[in-house]
Amino acid sequence: MLPIVRHEIPDFRLAVAGPVTQIIAQRHDKAILESDGVYPLGVAQWVAPLYQVAQMIIVPIRRGEGVSIKTIEAFGYGKAVVTTTVGLRGLPRDIDHSSFDDAEAFAARVIRLATDEAERRAAEAISLRLHKSLFHQEIYDQNFKKMLSSIGRERKAQEHLGAISRNDC
Repeated sequence: MLPIVRHEIPDFRLAVAGPVTQIIAQRHDKAILESDGVYPLGVAQWVAPLYQVAQMIIVPIRRGEGVSIKTIEAFGYGKAVVTTTVGLRGLPRDIDHSSFDDAEAFAARVIRLATDEAERRAAEAISLRLHKSLFHQEIYDQNFKKMLSSIGRERKAQEHLGAISRNDC
């Protein structure tokens, strides 16, 4: 992806954070981490400063399980996110966010967000909306109340059925 982006934006800078820096180094891909404009940060104890200065968040993961915390965090910080289908795993399938599994399409999206401020701002608004609709405390509280109400209805129905069966004896 990076060579494609660099072809269009030669001075494109990329900060690489997290354990992925160690994985890249172990796979003998150190040239990626040592190239101009690539900043391997390693595991960050505090991610907020990284999100605050990032123009966009790139989550190019191709395998994994569970929900991608990186994607959810980026949504929460209101950042434009470029990711793959795997980067959206664990989220509702019908969310309003694109995924890019092809290197050329992924790079094209990065280039577009890096060069079109209006497009990037629109993507940031989508991220915030998604985070609020999926993870905001109010939504959590509503869903929790629905769950408790459902449990209460089930319990009342069971009690009612128990009362009917006892009366039938």
